[in-house]
Amino acid sequence: MIDVTPWKDATGELIAGIYHGMRDADYQAIDALRASTMKEALQSAKQLRHRMQNKRPDTGALRLGRAVHVAVLQPDVYCEETATIPEEFATSTGLSRKKPAQAWAQEFIAAGVTVITEAEGTKAQAIADAVSEHAPSVAMLERAAGREVTALWQETTPMGATVWCKARADFIGNGLLGDLKTTRETGKFSTVGMGGVIARFGYHFQMGWYSRGFTAAAAQS
Repeated sequence: MIDVTPWKDATGELIAGIYHGMRDADYQAIDALRASTMKEALQSAKQLRHRMQNKRPDTGALRLGRAVHVAVLQPDVYCEETATIPEEFATSTGLSRKKPAQAWAQEFIAAGVTVITEAEGTKAQAIADAVSEHAPSVAMLERAAGREVTALWQETTPMGATVWCKARADFIGNGLLGDLKTTRETGKFSTVGMGGVIARFGYHFQMGWYSRGFTAAAAQS
């Protein structure tokens, strides 16, 4: 079967470039280095190897983050990209591990749909509503030329090997390169406080990866 996605050629090989409209599930499936993986190299080569060979465990924070991204940036496909766990299959931390619950969720997860609790969905929509009521945020998003935009490019290692890399900017264009983040640091919304959060989670590293990646993807396309 020939893959006809625009970021792959007829043989299934990746094509460098900047892509609009790619689903998050398709982005996740691309075998390429990403910022969150490369952050592990800051710990050790062993940690990097482990992350490259093992999928990052899903968590409530990650599920909420994905739901917020869709609710804020792609509200028109929110119902397609998320599925609310029925009450009988939900636990305090998410989806029950019992067979009926896992069977219900299997098709959604296989399709790349984020399975969330009712509480997580309510919180995601509340955050999206807050963003829509914040005039500077609205103006910034309206100024952006694209949302959830993917970059694919190649890097050459010091040993001469070529590796594929990827990045997914939340919004980009017209002088903007943005990354939407959720945080629990509600008491630190100040220049110093948010600077500490950015440094602790390596968001500056991630933004540098995005900037480098989109520049390279545009040059290689």
